[in-house]
Amino acid sequence: MSTTMREALRRDLATVLGETKALAEKAAGEGRDFTDEERDRVVSLTAQADGIKTRLQQYAADEKLSKALGELGEAGPRFNDGGPGDYVPAGRGSKWARQVAGKLIAAADRHGVKALTSGSIDVPSIVEPIVELPARPTRILDLIPRQRLTGNTYEYLRQTVRTNNAAVVADAATKPTSVYTVAPVEERARVIAHLSEPIPERYFADHAELVQLIDREMREDALLALEAEVVGGDGTGEHFTGILNASGVVTQAWSTNILTTTRKARTTLENLLQRPTAYVLNPADWEAIDLLQDNEGRYYYGGPSSVGTPMLHGLPVVVTPAITAGVGLLADWNRAKLRVREDMRLDADRSGDNFKKNLVTLRVEGRYGFDLTRPTAFCEIDLTA
Repeated sequence: MSTTMREALRRDLATVLGETKALAEKAAGEGRDFTDEERDRVVSLTAQADGIKTRLQQYAADEKLSKALGELGEAGPRFNDGGPGDYVPAGRGSKWARQVAGKLIAAADRHGVKALTSGSIDVPSIVEPIVELPARPTRILDLIPRQRLTGNTYEYLRQTVRTNNAAVVADAATKPTSVYTVAPVEERARVIAHLSEPIPERYFADHAELVQLIDREMREDALLALEAEVVGGDGTGEHFTGILNASGVVTQAWSTNILTTTRKARTTLENLLQRPTAYVLNPADWEAIDLLQDNEGRYYYGGPSSVGTPMLHGLPVVVTPAITAGVGLLADWNRAKLRVREDMRLDADRSGDNFKKNLVTLRVEGRYGFDLTRPTAFCEIDLTA
């Protein structure tokens, strides 16, 4: 991390803390509690401060780790300064996987693999609680605002009715009343977890192989499971109540062809005074759109040569197997929220048969909640003719 970037973060932290202090002093000076607006602002500022502190701590740890590995004769993992939400496809070594592998190898070298594999390893955040969402989303989690959760259970408000009766009013006439009905929803954090297959201890001496394992089997699959719950959890047992199973989500039936249907979905939401921000489609459905041709064989959407963020009807498209083929989603994703109670942690175990065979099993586990604050901002699209 460059000195300039570090100083910028410190200045941002000072600004956030300064505003928080000013709000507290104002309320105290006036002998009152925070107003609702002030309380919301203080909560937001506190979350921002936590996020900035976490980034400073993570960068400091990265620099210390790189130096330690260099002294051990390793080139050390290389860390970029990519913003929150950066994503590298599995198999190419994500920033998170490189950081985790570096920590594992450094700890194993200092203390031995046997000491390392006795419990949890402090690893960088996989789903940062407070982030500035990326302008070019590559997965569903890039679309959804996040908030730190301080307990396992919580309550949030879901809008069930929105009737806009605003109108011109003559002098002395009674003003019309709009109806905005909300209902409390009780929710709790759910565990997302999985194990790696037992791996040889020698992997801890090979940085490249360990990065691939962590990225392909641990990070990517855990995130995909979390996104699948956000989209399609059925609300039973430990499952989220996902978007496709939530009451109040609007629907768009198949109409003529896939382009017409997806465009009508946007109109459906806009007629409900919603402002959709992105589509979510299965890879098979995006392929069907991407390869559409006109009567002269020209691709509407660029075909095989297209590059960059997928776009459809002026909005970005997140392409993911977390949603079933034949079903699409269009939404104002700001009307959902991912609650982060306990971010993904990494545990290692070499007991039992693993001990006899010099093997290690890794486990990634985290706890999350999901809120759908305005179901009518989400449209389920039938993409089956």
